[in-house]
Amino acid sequence: MSTSRYKGFNILTRPYPLHDTGSWTADLEIRRSGRSQPFAVGGRYLTEDEAQTKCAGLGQRIIDGHVPGWSVEHLRVPPPAPRTLLEAWRQESMRLFLGAVLVILGLGVYAFLRLVRS
Repeated sequence: MSTSRYKGFNILTRPYPLHDTGSWTADLEIRRSGRSQPFAVGGRYLTEDEAQTKCAGLGQRIIDGHVPGWSVEHLRVPPPAPRTLLEAWRQESMRLFLGAVLVILGLGVYAFLRLVRS
C-alpha cells in the first residue's frame, strides 16, 4: 500500500497479485477532506512496483481531469461546516430528548432527597 500527495489530494494505491496469471493490479482511492472516491483499475502489470506507479499516475490524471468518465470534482467542494449546538437545540427531537433527561434527573434528585430525609 502506498499513499502519495498531489494537488491537495491523497492517492492511495493497494497493489495485489493475481494468482491465476502471476501479474499484478491495484485498487485506487483518491481522498480529500475526510472523503474518498474509489476507482476500479483494470490494468495488469508485471510487478508490484509497476502496478503501484501506474495507478498513482492514473490518480494524478484523474485529479487533473484527463480521464473521461472519472472525476473527483465532488471532493473539491469543502465538506459542510459542523453544526453548532444552537442549531441542534432548535431541532425538535433534541429538545424532546433533553427535556426527558431533565425530567429523569429531577425525579432522581427528588427521590434521593426523600430518601435522605427519612
